[in-house]
Amino acid sequence: MQQEKMSWQTLGQLKGQSVQSCTEEFCKRALTLGISLDSPETLLKYIGGLHSYLRHTIIIFNPTSLDDVSVQATHLEARGKNVTLDVGKSSKPIESKNKGKKKLKWKEKERDTVKKDKTSCTHCKKEGHDETHCCHFI
Repeated sequence: MQQEKMSWQTLGQLKGQSVQSCTEEFCKRALTLGISLDSPETLLKYIGGLHSYLRHTIIIFNPTSLDDVSVQATHLEARGKNVTLDVGKSSKPIESKNKGKKKLKWKEKERDTVKKDKTSCTHCKKEGHDETHCCHFI
């Protein structure tokens, strides 16, 4: 138990670890240690353990629950992955071959990603995760 408590002190999102995986590990360890997922201290611990680019953006919105933070972080992470795919490419509009109209390919990619990311949990009814990854269903 002491080992688990010491590990809890340094728990954070690892390099390359997804928000979803980090959230699952965080919730699992908190529940194992009997730590409430609803306390402000636990929420701040969770936010503080996220990658800095997520943490700084999320804190602006003054979140009030772990669910809100994990959904926001998941969306930010997905959006960040789209940006890294286009690094080094021109952001100028590219003409579509289909109809001759100018379209922004990055806008199309963003729109498609938003559609895919709208998974919702049947347990807590929130978007961004499914019931197998819900903190309240562990």
